[in-house]
Amino acid sequence: MGRLVDHGPTQQGRVQQRTGRLPLRRGLEVTIGNTAPDTTPPTVTSVSPAGGSTNVAGSASLTVLFSEAVDPATVSTSTIELRNPSNVVVASTVTYDGATRTATLRPNATLSSSTTYTATVKGGTSGVKDLAGNPLAANFTWSFTTGVVDVTAPSVSITSPAASATVTGTVTVSASASDNIGVAGVQFMLDGIALGAEDVASPYSISWNTLGATNGSRVLTAAASDAAGNRTTSAAVTVTVAYSAASSLIAAYGFEEGSGATVIDLSGNSNTGTISGATRTTSGRFGSALSFNGVNNWVTVADAASLDLSTGMTLEAWVNPTALSGWRTVVFKETSAGLAYVLYANDNDPKPATYVRRTGASLSDGASGTVQLPLNTWTHLAATFDGVNLRLFVGGVQVDSQPVSGSITQSVNPLHIGGNAIWGEYFAGSIDEVRIYNRALTAAEIATDMSTPVRTPTKPAPPTNLRVVR
Repeated sequence: MGRLVDHGPTQQGRVQQRTGRLPLRRGLEVTIGNTAPDTTPPTVTSVSPAGGSTNVAGSASLTVLFSEAVDPATVSTSTIELRNPSNVVVASTVTYDGATRTATLRPNATLSSSTTYTATVKGGTSGVKDLAGNPLAANFTWSFTTGVVDVTAPSVSITSPAASATVTGTVTVSASASDNIGVAGVQFMLDGIALGAEDVASPYSISWNTLGATNGSRVLTAAASDAAGNRTTSAAVTVTVAYSAASSLIAAYGFEEGSGATVIDLSGNSNTGTISGATRTTSGRFGSALSFNGVNNWVTVADAASLDLSTGMTLEAWVNPTALSGWRTVVFKETSAGLAYVLYANDNDPKPATYVRRTGASLSDGASGTVQLPLNTWTHLAATFDGVNLRLFVGGVQVDSQPVSGSITQSVNPLHIGGNAIWGEYFAGSIDEVRIYNRALTAAEIATDMSTPVRTPTKPAPPTNLRVVR
């Protein structure tokens, strides 16, 4: 290396000043040389599982952290390997992440239980090298021992309800489960779909609100799992859900009051409605109906606990539209900023539709028809939800079914017929025979409602020809 030193303003320097060139400043030294080459070998900083570890999972991967970035081309199954006690190399894949300076070895199969394995990161000229070509100084070797692999699956069986039982209301579904090490949890299933959350503590049970299920045979099973991932599904238990339509009817309006602004709820649940603008007409589907102008007419029904539906819903109405542009509300249960559930005669597509907002969801889920409804014609609409599927029926025929799982969001806001306070969406035409159920009706039950008018329940006639005995 050389060093240039300015020894002051020589004659040459003064000549340079006159020619406009800048002289070197007194005492300035300029050093010219080369950077020293990298000759430091990389080292292994840490490994996982650590040397001497026991009860290592058979599915574990091995990781190696290097002290500096290494050449990816030198990280492979030939430089990092895992051997069993017979000194046979375990088939694996090896990858390297330069950002974290970490190599990962993943065995192709689960490691044997209670077995000591030896891992080696090779050094020397044929081993792992850093980016400057310096190899690991020597092989880095460590060992670990796997734990006992649990391959025994739990046993499980449903203890309640009994097979062939007829169920209504809220039913407790129970199961008995056991395992050679321990049961991690039991997941109850209804028709193969999860029924609530997994129960992780004994005794294993869940409450099933059968109102969310359609009438007929339903299959219950229970799946038990352990910490090792072993899983067993119980034998199926078939039960029958049996409700009469009347028992789950929460609101019914035939609009047969004749006069006044009050709409009587004929379900017996006192969900009385108040008419705003809509007029009465005797040209209903059955008897009288309400006529809406499509601008500002509706019926308001105050919020009630019975109107807060969960995993079961049926909305029904006969509609006779005079206009179908835009969105046209038939029945709409509101939240503070949107819908809980709704039946539309037209959804701007244009075709009939139904939507529900699930608890915790940011958007609504819907099912829709295939064609627009005819004008000036009575058509029956029905929407059902059973906690698993949302369905739409037009004229008693199912036209759409969409998978929607969960429960409907609940609110303290009112229910409206013929419009809503969120977006307006007023109905133009006549609406008759509105029914709301807290469970999903079957197609046969909907067909029965289509041909049956909403009527005031009649009391039995008093007995005659009674004789008082004293």
